[in-house]
Amino acid sequence: MKKRLIKTTVVIASSMLTLAVAAFQVIAAPTITTNNLLYYTSQFEFETVYPSLLKEDFEESPIADGEGLAFPIPLDSSTNAPGAFAPGDIRDGLAIQTVNGTNPSNGLYAMGTSLAHNTSKALGIYWFSDTMDILFTGDDVNVAGMDFMLAVSAASVTISVYGPDDTLLETLTSTVQTSETFFGIYSNQPIAHITVASEGQIELVDNIQFGRHRNFPWPMFLPAITVNSVPQDKVIGDVE
Repeated sequence: MKKRLIKTTVVIASSMLTLAVAAFQVIAAPTITTNNLLYYTSQFEFETVYPSLLKEDFEESPIADGEGLAFPIPLDSSTNAPGAFAPGDIRDGLAIQTVNGTNPSNGLYAMGTSLAHNTSKALGIYWFSDTMDILFTGDDVNVAGMDFMLAVSAASVTISVYGPDDTLLETLTSTVQTSETFFGIYSNQPIAHITVASEGQIELVDNIQFGRHRNFPWPMFLPAITVNSVPQDKVIGDVE
């Protein structure tokens, strides 16, 4: 009795590739902004695509749980603010201040775990009237992610992403909770700084990731490969 030998191996391989591409799209599909940046709201999705970025989590601060301390701007690797941060506590390439350098003597606030709703040490602005400005001091950062929080209540915030020479790359509006709310961004050009502004709120940040991703994360835009691209009745021979 003859049997038709079907190209099942090719069909299975095609099916597996389709599933793999679909899974990647589900895991790592960001929102494409109006100016063609990639905007992530899931830390898991972001870290799937950009797994090896530098990270600043403020855990080097000696601030005790439930306590807070205001200190001068800016915060960077050279900051010497007793009780808050010492030189070397903050990674090179990162600086945080208030927009336009307002309240230079006490513009920032080191926060111990659980002072607000933060589950680990975090950094906030000290004055309700100020806006946080997160700067990347090198020219090789085009991807950044971080946890934002608000001290009082969940609210809408305006997040602005700037390139070199203070060129505005994108402005996004997002609802930020009092607990950690992830924000991630990819740009095809350098990111110089990111501001986060809210009305009548204290903005907090933690777990800042930043670095350079040299290749566009193209796999998420691959079209699905049709499972039946190889006809299932394709005969390659007759066997007994």
